[in-house]
Amino acid sequence: MEAFWIFPLYIISPLIGTILTVSSIFKIRNGNTNKTLYIGLGFLALPLIHLVLVSIFHLNLENKIVGNYNLGKEKDILIFYDNATFTLYKSKQYNNVGKGKWKIEEIDSPILILDFDSIKKSELWLQIEPNQKKNVLKTMPWGNNLSIEFIKK
Repeated sequence: MEAFWIFPLYIISPLIGTILTVSSIFKIRNGNTNKTLYIGLGFLALPLIHLVLVSIFHLNLENKIVGNYNLGKEKDILIFYDNATFTLYKSKQYNNVGKGKWKIEEIDSPILILDFDSIKKSELWLQIEPNQKKNVLKTMPWGNNLSIEFIKK
């Protein structure tokens, strides 16, 4: 869904803003003052405003991710650290273990990608579902429709 907004926001909006700003500058030279200049500058500012809002949302989400997560009744199975690293301990429900680095990507919804150091080219994708009370990380069911939830303490 986000891909649909990229073309209008980052291509069409600056193009319209540039046309409106340049045309209003020529009108101001002739002595006419109007709101076209401000509208053009507004169109030019839209991509910058979007980038600022997305980066604020991303930082807020990173701060919410850090902490200890439980898997069912088992405590502290998944631990995220401030330096973008994690530790996943063995569990009865989930056999994958190891340490590595994590990053957040925004595809259609925020996704947390765990990249394991011990296993080459091994990643675990978790869908982030922030609630008011707790963060829930769900494994993405690819073919078996099994979903495992890690719940933040």
